[in-house]
Amino acid sequence: MNSVKKLVVLDFDNTLFDALGRWEICLGRLMDEFSRANDISLEIVDSLVREAHGQHRFNDGAALVDAIIEADPQLHQKALSKENANNKKAWLDDNAKTVTFYDGVLNALKFWQRQGVRCVIETDCEQVAVYRNLWYLGVKACKRGDLQYTCEVLDFFDKIYCQPGIQESKSYLSEVENDFITRAKGKTHVWEDRTYKPSADHMAQILFDCDVPAENAIYIGDSYKDGAEAATVSPPVDFVWAAYGTNVNEEVLGLYARVGSKSFTYGMQSIKKIMKKRDIVPAQILNTKLSEVLTLYDWELPAPIRQMSSSVFPQQNFAVT
Repeated sequence: MNSVKKLVVLDFDNTLFDALGRWEICLGRLMDEFSRANDISLEIVDSLVREAHGQHRFNDGAALVDAIIEADPQLHQKALSKENANNKKAWLDDNAKTVTFYDGVLNALKFWQRQGVRCVIETDCEQVAVYRNLWYLGVKACKRGDLQYTCEVLDFFDKIYCQPGIQESKSYLSEVENDFITRAKGKTHVWEDRTYKPSADHMAQILFDCDVPAENAIYIGDSYKDGAEAATVSPPVDFVWAAYGTNVNEEVLGLYARVGSKSFTYGMQSIKKIMKKRDIVPAQILNTKLSEVLTLYDWELPAPIRQMSSSVFPQQNFAVT
């Protein structure tokens, strides 16, 4: 019998929502329009995008436009062109429209909330991008009637562990309410050491902060790096592979090959191959949706039954950037 699970550590991108699919739609359009507006080839645009910081390349297309103009002296004169301004706005609009929780995510989050199971996000994504994505995930859930108010999306998570951000575009968080950002910051721990997964120190810190032994926790993520992170402590945390998040199309893989980082790999077969090479064996595999995991483990009993005092897990304030 599995140990009762009291803590769920969740990856963010491609575990809670289709970050890569949305990225291909938004960045693909931006690059095409940038090429046309500035009369330069897509090959040149590819090279400029590849050199940009990951936060801009993946999560802030508006800042990306400014960054690639700054990187090419011949483009400086077009920095304030109407076409480039429209391109930045189009990315922000596309990005906001195309974010939505995967099927089964809200069902799982609501179940864990009812049961009193701790739930945290750990992501290599930058802080500002986590806030913007969570905001629009909440907005979309409200429009569907799944949540009553946008800030409710934050109530599912005890903590958010993420990477520090660099300067974002002025419009990036302009539609996100200040109260939402304030509440999100109150739950956030930024990895100031700028170490990415896997990190034994980070995994141990999460378990310590949540006051939960490794055997009572699970780590859910789509990447082999999530599995490697779960295995950094002893005993290892159960790694639950969100295989549904690896189902990316050829357009995504094609764009990633052109402008993506060489330190990551995507697609189910590629991730299977690297997990085998690194001896990462998932304890469970989720093939279609996150809520599959609910029947695979025994869970903490609801708070009224446990008569849990709020002092068991006091809220802590972490330094944020």
